[in-house]
Amino acid sequence: MYFDTPILFKVVIPIKNQPQHHNADDIPTDTYWVAWDGVVVMVLWRHERAHIPRSGGQVILQLLEQVCGTANLGVLNQACSPACTNVFMHSDLVVTQLEDLDECRVLDFDRTTVDVAAPANEEPEDILIDLFYSFGRASFHFARQKNLGRRIIDLEAEAWRRASHLLAHYSAHVEAAASPVRKRVVMRWRNRGWRSEVRSLSAQTWVCMTGIELMLRRWKECRNDFSDATTERSCMPIFETDYSDEAKMIESIDLSRLESMGTQVESRLDNRLISIATAGGAISGAVTGALVTLIGG
Repeated sequence: MYFDTPILFKVVIPIKNQPQHHNADDIPTDTYWVAWDGVVVMVLWRHERAHIPRSGGQVILQLLEQVCGTANLGVLNQACSPACTNVFMHSDLVVTQLEDLDECRVLDFDRTTVDVAAPANEEPEDILIDLFYSFGRASFHFARQKNLGRRIIDLEAEAWRRASHLLAHYSAHVEAAASPVRKRVVMRWRNRGWRSEVRSLSAQTWVCMTGIELMLRRWKECRNDFSDATTERSCMPIFETDYSDEAKMIESIDLSRLESMGTQVESRLDNRLISIATAGGAISGAVTGALVTLIGG
């Protein structure tokens, strides 16, 4: 669900009722302002300390889950990785209001903090809407690209798992062929039906690779949209920590080894079938020839 105009609302939740992030007892406030368009959520609070709290605003995800649950909808928090429990991106925005400024802009940044200048406004809602309209479009394209990227990484891992299982069966077959007769019989019995499973695993691996190729094309389109949006607003520092490593990982994906592996295994299976069919034809021809000779005698 995506809204053209973000929903703005204020939330007041007692500090004692808010979850801590990694047991960090640093919840900064009981009052938050939230802007949400169904895909991107920005959370703003008043902050006067130098330390950026890790637990600030984490409760907002729980709130959105409850609200969407009443409408029979789900909420997916697109974390940087499956193991990450952080609700937000890893770079916090520290907003300073400046006079004679008509739009938000990035002033300075380090790995986890981005200093942003915003037009002077008395109401927090006005500050938040300025931030959203300045960086929301880039955040939207980042969310799409991030979601596709995680799916590509997961699907590649699944393809390698299937290929590894396939090779384990083939390796067991080769090992059995090189073993003494008695051991060979036992090993082949244990690995019976391996050709059917190998063909199934090979087909599944090809399906995974096809899915990766399709999503890679979409990911590159999203990357171009994201690059255009961040360039327009000069806001790449906001996303750098969550973007660079994963983008390099996806760009380095090479399916040629998987394709070669699958092709070689299938080729060897096909060659064996051809050999069996050829031998069967030769035997059949020899039997027919013998019958003709007998009849002729």
